[in-house]
Amino acid sequence: MMCGVFLKPHEQGGRWVTRIVEAIDRVFGSIQRGYERLLRSSLRTVPVTLLFTGLVIGSIYFLYTSADSELAPQEDQGVVILQPTSAPNATLQQKEMFGHQVGDMMALLPEAAQTFQVESPAQSIAGVTLKPWDERHRNASVVQRDLQNQLNKVAGQKVVAFQPPALPGSQGLPIQFVLKSTQPLDTLNGEAQKFLADAAASGMFLFIDSDLKFDQPQKVIDIDRDKASQLGLTMTQVGTALGGLLGGGYTNYFSLDSRSYKVIAQVQQRSRLTLDQIMDFQVATVNNVPVPLSAIGHIRTETVPETINHFQQVNSATISGVPALGVSQDAALKSLQALAARTLPADVSIDYAGPLRQLVQESSGFVGTFILALNIYTEVGLVTLMGLISKHGILIVEVANAAQQGGMSKLEAIIHAAGIRLRPILMTTAAMVLGVVPLIMSAGAGGASRFNMGLVIASGLSIGTLFTFFVLQAVYLTIAARHVPEQGSADTPSLEPESHRIPSAAL
Repeated sequence: MMCGVFLKPHEQGGRWVTRIVEAIDRVFGSIQRGYERLLRSSLRTVPVTLLFTGLVIGSIYFLYTSADSELAPQEDQGVVILQPTSAPNATLQQKEMFGHQVGDMMALLPEAAQTFQVESPAQSIAGVTLKPWDERHRNASVVQRDLQNQLNKVAGQKVVAFQPPALPGSQGLPIQFVLKSTQPLDTLNGEAQKFLADAAASGMFLFIDSDLKFDQPQKVIDIDRDKASQLGLTMTQVGTALGGLLGGGYTNYFSLDSRSYKVIAQVQQRSRLTLDQIMDFQVATVNNVPVPLSAIGHIRTETVPETINHFQQVNSATISGVPALGVSQDAALKSLQALAARTLPADVSIDYAGPLRQLVQESSGFVGTFILALNIYTEVGLVTLMGLISKHGILIVEVANAAQQGGMSKLEAIIHAAGIRLRPILMTTAAMVLGVVPLIMSAGAGGASRFNMGLVIASGLSIGTLFTFFVLQAVYLTIAARHVPEQGSADTPSLEPESHRIPSAAL
C-alpha cells in the first residue's frame, strides 16, 4: 500500500530521478556480474569451501572457551551499595563510630553526589549515589574498586562495596557460592574456612566472606539441680525467675489513649548490665532468706555461630564475594568450581544462590541454542541474527529450487538464485548493520547492554552474509535434492530473462 503511494514510474519522476535509478542499476549490475564470476570460481572447488567452513565451525569451540561469560554486563547505574559487617557483640554506638569512617570515605569521592547510611542493632547498610555520567570521568566499577580498597582499612568492621544487579530477580553480592553438608556445623565451618582462605588467595575477588561464623560469644547459665533441690526449688521456679531477668516476653496488652501497648515483665536494663548483677539476682526466697543465682548456678562462656543457615534443608555456608575488576562472573565461578573439586571432601556438595544461580540456570538452559553467547543480551542479539541469516538462506534456496524445476541444472540454478537475491540481501544487511551502529556507539545508562546486542548483530550479520554468498551454495550443491520438472506440468515455471522476471518469493 505504501509503495502504491510513493513509488512512481520513471517517466513521472523526472529526469534526475531516472538518472539516479539507472546509475544504481548499473552499479548493482556490475556488482552482481562480478559476484557471479567469483561464485562460479569457488564452486569449482566445493571441497575446499567445505573444508574452510569446517575449520571455522571448529574454531568456535576455542573462541567460546577463551571468552568471558556472564549473565548480563554490569551496568553503570550510578550507585554503589555498601554492606558493613561488625563484630557480633558490637553495640550500636560502636557501629556508629565505624560508620563515621565509612561516611568520610564516601564523601571524599569526587564522583559522589549523595551518600546514605542506616545503622541498626541488627543490620547496617550504606551507599553512595554518583553524579551524572557527563560530570564524572570514572564509571561505577572503577569507583567501586577504589572505594573497596579504602574500606579494607576500616578497623573493626568488614565492609563490602557492590553494585545492584543489572537484571531483576536476584539480590545481594554477585558471587554466592553455597557449600552444603549433612555434617555438623563445626565440621562444615572448618571446610568453609579453608575454602574461603584459598579463594581469597586466588586474587580473583575484591571481597569474599562466609556467612557461617563461629564468633558469637554466648553466656550459658548452668544450674546445679542438687543445690536447687536442697533449697526446695523447682526448675520451673528458677526458669520463671530467669525469664523475668532476661527473657523479655510479654504477658498481656494494656490500652492508653486508644493505643495498645505490651506488658513486659523484665528487670530494668541498668540492673542487668554486668555478670555480677546477674549472679546477684534474687531467684527465690526460702524461709524469708533471698537466694541469689550464684547460690545455685554459675555462668560459663562459649562460642556459637551467629546464624544457623540451611540451604535446601541441609546445613550450609554461603561464600559471598565481589569479583575483581576485569574478572567476569563466569571466570569467578569456574575458579570456585575448580577449587571445590580439588579441596572439598565428598560429603560437602556445592550449589548457587543469588545472581550466580541465575547465571548457572540461564547458561544450562540455553547452552544448546546460544553456545556462542557471552551474556543474556548477546543471546537476544543472536536470536535476531539467526532469523536474518535464515531469511537470506531461504530466499536463495527457494529461487534455486524453482529454477531447477524450470529445467536448470543444480549448479546453474544456485548461481542464478544467488545473483537474483544479491541486491535484496545486501540491502537487508546494510540496513540492519547501519541500524545498530547507534547501539554500538551508545554510552551512559544502558550502554553496556546495547553495545553487546548491537555488536552481535552487526558483526554476526556481516560475517553471516559472507557465508550466505559462498558457503550456502557449496552446501546446496552437496546436500540439496534434485528438483526435476514433471513432464507436461502446466505449473512448470519458465526461465524468463532476469530483467523481465520477478521471482514469486520477492512478492
